[in-house]
Amino acid sequence: MLVKCPKCRCEIEPDSYFCDQCGAELYICPQCKIFGRGKRCTQCGTELVKASEFQGYAVEPQSQDQSQSQGQNQPQGQNQPQGTQRPGQSQDQSQSQPGHLVAQSHHIRLGLEAGVIIGRRGSYPSVFASFGDVSGNHARIDKNGDTWTVTDIGSTNGTFVNGRQLQPNMPQNIQVGDTIRFSTLEFQVEP
Repeated sequence: MLVKCPKCRCEIEPDSYFCDQCGAELYICPQCKIFGRGKRCTQCGTELVKASEFQGYAVEPQSQDQSQSQGQNQPQGQNQPQGTQRPGQSQDQSQSQPGHLVAQSHHIRLGLEAGVIIGRRGSYPSVFASFGDVSGNHARIDKNGDTWTVTDIGSTNGTFVNGRQLQPNMPQNIQVGDTIRFSTLEFQVEP
């Protein structure tokens, strides 16, 4: 069920912290649980709060295939040669293919496959459902031969590889040992 952004009136996910279309930070009435503009709810007069600070309005994610909801898809072609070794990267890492994205601080482990979409409406909707600063369709992981890439697909809050923000729709090569951040959610690329 989508709701309308109070600023641009585009349809967005009801658990968003920012509008996926115009980028506006969203405010919600803690009483009515609806998005609003200004300082007070037009329905009940309650003071609006930032959606990112309000914990009681997120909807349950849609059920998906069990393996996707657990974030445990098994990768294919893990141990093919990768090529050059990056500074600070062990020989084992440089020879391995990316197979997982791991966010240790949130206990998330995602299996990678070509065409995976990162975001609240992407390939792992239940994993990203509680991260309202991650766009509905935030980034895409692709594979061309032995080369894996990540592409920001017009996210509101950006995709970063090793601290560098990606330009939208410009693929960036990734290897085991790289750090990828989707808005504020950081992952390590692992075999």
